Amino acid sequence: VLDSCGNSALVSQMIYIGDQIHPVFSLAPSDTLVALDSSGCQTTCSWITPIVSDNCQLDTIISSHTQGCYFPLGQTIVTYTAKDQCGNTSDIHFTVTVVDTMAPVLDCPVDTIIENDPGECGAIYTWDSLVATDNCQLDTIISSISPGSYFGVGTTTVELIAIDASGNIDSCSFTVTVLDTEAPVISCPLDVSQCDSLVDYPSPSAQDNCGILSVSRIGGLSSGSYFPVGLTENTYVVEDIHGNTDTCSFTVEVFASPKLQLTGIPESYYNASDGEVLSTVSGGTPTYVYSWNTGGFTPNLYGVSSGLYILTVTDSNGCIVSDSILMESAQERPDIEIPTGYTPNGDGSNDHFVVRGIEYYPENELQVFNRWGDKVYNRKHYNNEWDGRNNNGESLPDGTYYVLLHITDQHGKETVYKGYVYIKR
Repeated sequence: VLDSCGNSALVSQMIYIGDQIHPVFSLAPSDTLVALDSSGCQTTCSWITPIVSDNCQLDTIISSHTQGCYFPLGQTIVTYTAKDQCGNTSDIHFTVTVVDTMAPVLDCPVDTIIENDPGECGAIYTWDSLVATDNCQLDTIISSISPGSYFGVGTTTVELIAIDASGNIDSCSFTVTVLDTEAPVISCPLDVSQCDSLVDYPSPSAQDNCGILSVSRIGGLSSGSYFPVGLTENTYVVEDIHGNTDTCSFTVEVFASPKLQLTGIPESYYNASDGEVLSTVSGGTPTYVYSWNTGGFTPNLYGVSSGLYILTVTDSNGCIVSDSILMESAQERPDIEIPTGYTPNGDGSNDHFVVRGIEYYPENELQVFNRWGDKVYNRKHYNNEWDGRNNNGESLPDGTYYVLLHITDQHGKETVYKGYVYIKR
């Protein structure tokens, strides 16, 4: 610089030309979505190579991840940094998202057929631990029915679901079929043995683990029927609700009852006690036991008088038959004749007061009175014993005595006979 006086000065200045322009990415990768394959829980990813330019000179391009490397499940940010020789930098970012779209794989049990547990209308069934595989991470396995559960008779479907950590699902099902192979149990009544052909017996009883469908008779006769003589086999069958059956049998034996006929020979006259009652027994099963209403135990009765005779015969099987017969005298009973005198002097002739026909009237009473009305002799069931003595055994004096004879016949009718008797020794 020169002033007006000619003085001068010198000034200098340095000018620096610098590069402040950042590199420019003209081609950059976009966000990328990739899916896992079956190889595992990570996968590789590739993208387009970025293009970078600079106004001066590019120095380096650095990436946080290299192409073809493994990326885990989820989101990963990939960063590229470009730097020029002047130290200017530029960054770009994009996201690599790895998703799991592959469902797990269940190893489903096979359909199973089993028999019921004894006494149960079903069975407890269990299976091996469930197995499921997944390319990444399995979360849970869900079963609609737990192993070791009780399965009723029939077919039950078990549903299985496997879920991985990404929510992918696989499902399958298998069936458990329980068969009722247990037969019902039927119990018949005890064998029946009797003489009466009309037979009543209790109904068979039946039980089953699941349920009874029907109990029916397939042989023999129903209760309350008339069974033939001999042995009859009754057979019953029970069927449960699943078609299983059981049978039982019992026998009904009807014994042939004996037959009895009574015949009689009447006594020759009233109270002669010389009649006979004869029995004829056939059929049944010997030996026979005889029982008379009069107390006898023999097949026939001898020396019988008039009256009703009943015989009951029991054979060896306990079968009983009875018959009766009314025995009547061949002649009517004679009239009573009271003597008017007798001579009780011990000469063996006419020594007793003999009333003719008294033997046919055992229900009687004889009373004797002297002339003054005193009772000197009395005897019930008189049978011609009075020999002229009083009840004290003293001989009565000769003379006339008054006699009363009370007689009751078989019908209960009483008759009084009166008269005088003269004692002469």
